[in-house]
Amino acid sequence: MDNSRSSRSQLFQQDFIRLSTARAVRTLPDLAHGPGFWTPAEQSPSALPSSARPVARDWSDSDEDDEPPSSRSQCIRTAGVASVVVLLSVLVVALVVNKSAAEGGKPSKQMVRGVDQDAAASLASSRPLITLTPPPTLNAMKAHCNPSQPLSEPVSAARKLNATGKWAKECLDISSDGHWVPKDTERNWCWVEMKKQAGSDWFEKSRYEKPSNWWYAQTLAHKLDPPRAPDPWDQVLYPLLDHEICDIPDNGATIGWKGDDPYKKKQAVWDKAGQWFVENVEVYVINLKSSTARLEAMKLSLGKSGIHFTRLEGVDMRLDNAMQDAKDAGSVPKEYSFDHAHKKLKEQFVSTDSWVADDFIDSEYGIGTVGCTAAHLNAMKTASNGTKPLAIILEDDAKVDDAFVLKVYSLLHDEAPCDWQVINLELFFPYGKCISPHLARVHPDGNEPASTCGHGASWSFASVLYRVSEMPFVISELTKVVWDVERPACLVHDIALASLSDRIKYYAVPGQQVPGYVSALHVQNDVSRQVINGRTDLN
Repeated sequence: MDNSRSSRSQLFQQDFIRLSTARAVRTLPDLAHGPGFWTPAEQSPSALPSSARPVARDWSDSDEDDEPPSSRSQCIRTAGVASVVVLLSVLVVALVVNKSAAEGGKPSKQMVRGVDQDAAASLASSRPLITLTPPPTLNAMKAHCNPSQPLSEPVSAARKLNATGKWAKECLDISSDGHWVPKDTERNWCWVEMKKQAGSDWFEKSRYEKPSNWWYAQTLAHKLDPPRAPDPWDQVLYPLLDHEICDIPDNGATIGWKGDDPYKKKQAVWDKAGQWFVENVEVYVINLKSSTARLEAMKLSLGKSGIHFTRLEGVDMRLDNAMQDAKDAGSVPKEYSFDHAHKKLKEQFVSTDSWVADDFIDSEYGIGTVGCTAAHLNAMKTASNGTKPLAIILEDDAKVDDAFVLKVYSLLHDEAPCDWQVINLELFFPYGKCISPHLARVHPDGNEPASTCGHGASWSFASVLYRVSEMPFVISELTKVVWDVERPACLVHDIALASLSDRIKYYAVPGQQVPGYVSALHVQNDVSRQVINGRTDLN
């Protein structure tokens, strides 16, 4: 066995002994979540079955055989001795397992399973407030998820926001001035206005330039004159089902390095998360050759968190003969026709005012978008051949939070269901269902035409986490959609992936959480895809 593997085995054994003893005397797991993190409901005393909860006894009408209050000290002493005996038993079991594992050169099955079950049952019955949390099994560690988190429900059809009462009609009849209108398809204008209002305070520095949550966006839409959405106090439209769980900006609270931070006193937790990240996650950054300032900013941002990364060349469609070069390199399919795609787009928006349609098409579906989509697919192909089980692909204007490593570690081990294939770490205007305080299951948006892949919701690809073993399937499905010239509005890869969320197990951290996992780096903004889209000539 090589030295690094031996060292990891010893660390695993030491952690096991520490966790086995420490967790037996805590009412909450030692991996406390602190501000912005979630304590699973099943680990809360209130979540215990009624038979396991402490019952306050009424001694005023006790029977003769009942223990009087004066005997409580004796009871406490007896329980205390029993608890010490049980704790010593747990420690002995841990030491025996540790020795067995060391002799075998790898963690034994007994050690991986955790605390002796008889001892755990005995301790739980004597002290019902204590929750024993054994270390994750080896399979669970490999799965990078929380096995106790329910798997997502099947997504069978694109869900619509169905307003009731007078708004069932008004949401369809509101003026569409200034918005694109698809051919032969109705749009829910309440939904359109909610998306617009969610981004109305986008650039407030105090909000880390994140959009509003959906409740506030609907409130703003209702306060317009005339109102363009129902009052959420009377009728909530639910872009995120179970919105009270994750559509909360404060859920993104950071774990700081100053003040009374509970994590500052738990350096071992940070170290454990850092070691896990290094061993399991490969980080890639997409960067154009000309974007040197962005690359330097990314080095500073990631270096602050001790994150090493691999730079991947972007696809710069501003260069001479760029389209043909991209096709020759396999970045864009040889049969893809940009001219044909634009012609189809204009046909789709024939009912839209020409100035609106032209602005929308030029800003969203120009050559910059072609290059951005091609670059992400290239990066995904590279990452799919990586040696680590997880990959994070960052755009070069994504600033990671100071606690990024710990947050990713906590998200997977505490909240992520084991069926996940993709987790977007900052999804703007998410549409789906909250499953935990920091995670939503993405759903296709049924309010917008399928021909546009639900354009306008569930977008941003600044920071995306992939399970490497699932990437070939994700790449295959996404490639079929983004280069489909008969549905040219699906070229935008982020909304295209959201439209595939009935087939791909796609989860996301809501982008309205502040500060969340990533925020924007304002460096060299002249290379954004929208700016590049301003150039209409294409080779």
